[in-house]
Amino acid sequence: KYYDGFAMDDHRRLRNTLGNTKGYFLLSYNDAPEIRRMYADFNIQEIERSNNLAHKKGSGTAKYKELIITNY
Repeated sequence: KYYDGFAMDDHRRLRNTLGNTKGYFLLSYNDAPEIRRMYADFNIQEIERSNNLAHKKGSGTAKYKELIITNY
């Protein structure tokens, strides 16, 4: 699980706020089953990107999946 310091209540509050947004939004978040379920009503695109911290530490170019979540 990866929540970046957010409690599940924080995630729910963010999701509800974004769900009530009248304009467009784009949210980028690490891929996690809980996040996919929470934002299932939105457009979700899975991308793969380099882990810049792993590269800086000299451990190569580790990749990880990230989600791009939008309401458009």
